[in-house]
Amino acid sequence: EGNVIIASAIERVRGLKVYELSNHLGNVLAAVSDYKRGIETHITSEQDGQADYYLASVGSANDYYPFGLAMQGRTFSGVGGYRYGFNGKENDGDFQQSNQGQLIQDYGFRIYNPSIGKFLSVDPLTKSYPWYTPYQFAGNKPIYAVDLDGAEELPNWARAEYSATDSKLGAAWKFGGNVAKSLYNDAAGIWNYGVDVTKTGYNDGFTAATSKVYDDGSSIVKAVKDYATNTTFSEFAEDVGDVLTDVKTYEQGAGALITLGVGAAAKTSKLGKLGKSGKTSKDPLLRYADEQLDLGHKGAVTETVLPDGTKIYSRSGEDIFLSDEMVGELMHTGRTAPLTEAEKAFCGNCAEIKGIEKGKVLTVDGSVKGATQRTLQLGETRSNKKHGDYKPACTTCDDIQKKLEVKNINPEE
Repeated sequence: EGNVIIASAIERVRGLKVYELSNHLGNVLAAVSDYKRGIETHITSEQDGQADYYLASVGSANDYYPFGLAMQGRTFSGVGGYRYGFNGKENDGDFQQSNQGQLIQDYGFRIYNPSIGKFLSVDPLTKSYPWYTPYQFAGNKPIYAVDLDGAEELPNWARAEYSATDSKLGAAWKFGGNVAKSLYNDAAGIWNYGVDVTKTGYNDGFTAATSKVYDDGSSIVKAVKDYATNTTFSEFAEDVGDVLTDVKTYEQGAGALITLGVGAAAKTSKLGKLGKSGKTSKDPLLRYADEQLDLGHKGAVTETVLPDGTKIYSRSGEDIFLSDEMVGELMHTGRTAPLTEAEKAFCGNCAEIKGIEKGKVLTVDGSVKGATQRTLQLGETRSNKKHGDYKPACTTCDDIQKKLEVKNINPEE
């Protein structure tokens, strides 16, 4: 006849949760559990059954060479180990056991082998990056970038920590940098999740992909519900205080406001991108121009598209052998008198000429008839040409293009 109150108990089992200690590239350097081992000093007279200090329970620890191979003698694996490692990707333990310790990782689009620093298949975007080997990892810049999904490189920036000795200007500078890094790295996380969903859909079908999104969303909702149900008001107030006093909250908030502002500005002006930047542009020639500028080159870059669709990229001064035919063209085309040796060397350095010579090697009959060429400025010039602007062909190159029936594309016409 009385009310029966059933109290629900929340049980937390220590040792099941794992925390990753990673560097700026997401490389998991160590994995520790939430279980701490109490250590009591072994002096009998002082033993009281209480721990004098604690040690972390380490599941794994690794140091890596730049392309991801674990350093011999600097690797530890506890009971059960940990299945994630370089770039935070999952290790294929079954493959490792059956292939004499060779390790592979699934990056989404391709499988990577850190032992050789290469992917095991051709880059699906290789036509857009002809200056890279089709098996390259992270643009061959593994200390600066990660490989996003087996298809392209992504610089990964570490957050700058604040110091009590920072000046107001120094702290403001770090804050601004951290906002930008937060935006960049969060975008990478969203992209990776999108790739994961796409891969699920490709392998298991549309229903499986939608189920994954639903299940992941449900897990987030459940976690929020559990927190709201099992957290007392005093604990909640303490958590809110921690969030409001953590500078990361304001860095991420500022990043969100910037994202909304940029999105609104882009929608209003109907501009899909912010200026010319090879790092974000969909134009592979502009990306190539930025790569070459970073390497210290100046002049021009050219995209040559052969009739079969093959794209070739070249730059001024590139070390490409000139055929006898091209030397002959340079000596006589469009000239009332033959070129001097100095003039021949100068004209032979044009990005258009380099592209034509590259194209001849890739065609069956050595002809580039029907090809198209597009040239952009590489760096700044005294004639006020800006990096990435269209660059018209010189008189000699224009004459050679016409004679070989190569069309010069001028986007300004």
